Amino acid sequence: EQVPLVSQKKSEDEQSFQFQDALVVVKFSPVKLEVYRDRSDTATPTVVFNKNNLFDFERQLTPETPESATAQWSESFSSHIDGRKKGPMALSIDVHFPGVSHVFGIPERASRFSLRPTKQVHEDATEPSLQEPYRLYNLDVFEYLDDHPFGLYGSIPFLTAHKAGATSGAFWLNAAEMYVDIWKTEEGTSTQWMSESGIIDLFFFLGPEPKDVTKQYASMTGTTQMP
Repeated sequence: EQVPLVSQKKSEDEQSFQFQDALVVVKFSPVKLEVYRDRSDTATPTVVFNKNNLFDFERQLTPETPESATAQWSESFSSHIDGRKKGPMALSIDVHFPGVSHVFGIPERASRFSLRPTKQVHEDATEPSLQEPYRLYNLDVFEYLDDHPFGLYGSIPFLTAHKAGATSGAFWLNAAEMYVDIWKTEEGTSTQWMSESGIIDLFFFLGPEPKDVTKQYASMTGTTQMP
């Protein structure tokens, strides 16, 4: 069901879109997207795209492009060669959840339910961080490592964030291999998603309860089939 747009307003620096309940503010330079679940309360956004200015992407190349001389046009694994006809096309996005201490999801792996950070931004942090980002890549691993960011049998780039009184989520519709970094500050929890290729088909779910985020996600992707 499509949520109707109530009004919109544009200035030199930003454009805002008011929906029945939510508010979306797009800032132009640098690009930033702030989403508010309750448009009457704009003190703290529910989720922010590109708060840390980590949004970046590689542009398509041709052999005549000046950058093509240093580009990696293919890679090999054993006897398999993966060619890139338009050069490397990796991209990075960052999603910030203000006031959030716990994030869940990006399955499948053998790790804690509340995902540990992968980057340490404060030396006196009480929660130890992992040594590498979470990997989203389907693997059939025998004797996999416990409490490790390595990927297992399935990969779903869907993350749920929770704080007292509010739950939200983010889903990047992208099937390419991906790495996700997580770090926590006094402002909340930040994430950086790095994909080998794809487009930015990004969805935010505003909850406010965990069951609402699950319902919103299922309404877009479909519910689980029962045997």
